[in-house]
Amino acid sequence: MTEVRFASTELVHMDRNTYMWVDLMHFSVDPGATDHQILTALMDAHEYHTMYIFGDGEFAEDPPVHASWAVKDLDTTMFRPTDAASAQGIILAWANWTEDERHYTQSRETMSRLNSEVLAYLRPGDVYEFHPPEGEEAMYGCGWILGQGGFHEFVVIDRDSSSLHVIVASDD
Repeated sequence: MTEVRFASTELVHMDRNTYMWVDLMHFSVDPGATDHQILTALMDAHEYHTMYIFGDGEFAEDPPVHASWAVKDLDTTMFRPTDAASAQGIILAWANWTEDERHYTQSRETMSRLNSEVLAYLRPGDVYEFHPPEGEEAMYGCGWILGQGGFHEFVVIDRDSSSLHVIVASDD
C-alpha cells in the first residue's frame, strides 16, 4: 500500500483584513507509485483531514472532513490534471479579486511572498486541481464559512524530489 508521509505545513497570510490565506502541506511520497495511488494515500492521510477553520494542528476526526466536505464524499476523480500556468493564473486571480465593480489588489510585499512561497511549488511535477462536490447540500457542518471568496486547491506530485505539495488558497 502506498503511503504519503507528512513533512510540514505553512500558512501564508494575504493582506490584512482580507481574511485570505494560502495553506501549504508538504508530504514525502514514493516516486514509483502511480498518481492515483498517491492521491488515494493523500486522501487517507490524517493531516489532509482538516476543516481549516479550527486553527493550526486541529483536525476533523468524526467524521473525517477535508475543508467543507466529508472525506467519505470525496474521491480521486475530483483531482483533475491541469498545468502550472493555469493553476498560477487561478491563484493570482483569486488573490487580486473583483466583485461587483470593486477590485482589490494585494500589496507588493504580499504578491512577492505569494510568488516566492507559494507559486514556486507549482513549477515542478504533475499538477492536479481539486473539484469538490458542488452546492450547499454537499457541504459538511459549518463548511459554508470557508471560501466565501473562493476555495482553490491544487496538488503537485514532484517525483524528482519524492514530494507532494497541497496548496489551498481560500478565506474564512
